[in-house]
Amino acid sequence: MHVLLLPVFPLLGVAHWLLLRGERGPAAWLSRIAAFGYVTLYGALDAIAGVGTGTLVLRSGAGDQADLPEVGWLFGVGNSLGTAGAWCLTAACVLTPLVLRRRAGWRVLPGAVLLVASSWVFNGAHIYAPVGVLAVLGIGAGLVLLALSAPPLRAGAR
Repeated sequence: MHVLLLPVFPLLGVAHWLLLRGERGPAAWLSRIAAFGYVTLYGALDAIAGVGTGTLVLRSGAGDQADLPEVGWLFGVGNSLGTAGAWCLTAACVLTPLVLRRRAGWRVLPGAVLLVASSWVFNGAHIYAPVGVLAVLGIGAGLVLLALSAPPLRAGAR
């Protein structure tokens, strides 16, 4: 499951970059940097705690991951990175609508509210079902609403 999701999780960060295409200014760049932080740090969580732990348990022949203290070590490092990545995602989810509001006005409000609220929930739940899964779906829906409310910039508009 973790190997299949490795290319999927970064799409939440990529969406911010796409929404901010053509935007300038400190808030736009801070949002891009935060989205990049999410992509790298949350990807590290998935690789370490998901793929690494799964490989360790399977290859060791341990009947249960609780039999291996190394699993706790991997989850400790992975969760630290993932938490930092989740906060980066929240920062991007706050900043991106603020930047897009300059272009689209208050039409961004429904997407912004859903995006910020869902990212806040994601911070506490990560991807763990059911709350984390619903939070990620909310983030995706918020990004779609932002995309629909903020038309793309025309060449040379900014």
